[in-house]
Amino acid sequence: MLIGETPQEMVNEFEKLEFFDGGHKAYLWSKSLLKARVILVSEGISDGEAQIMKVEKASTLEEALEMYKTAFPKNPVVLFIPKGSSTIPLMSEN
Repeated sequence: MLIGETPQEMVNEFEKLEFFDGGHKAYLWSKSLLKARVILVSEGISDGEAQIMKVEKASTLEEALEMYKTAFPKNPVVLFIPKGSSTIPLMSEN
């Protein structure tokens, strides 16, 4: 089922269903944190904002990898999401 034909119609339909900006995203984010350790590398997020999001913050990708290596097994699985806010990763058991 498609909700609305234009972006504005979609927003209107979701609002009728009581979706709102922030609440549902926050819930889904908190569930994600139950399953994964998140280390954020970003110039646009302050340490305080990272703390609010319940993520660890690194200044560089190299620092993030060092943080990761100290706490995980020898051959870990690492996922990089360059455009994280607009990416939905699909994962398989393989």
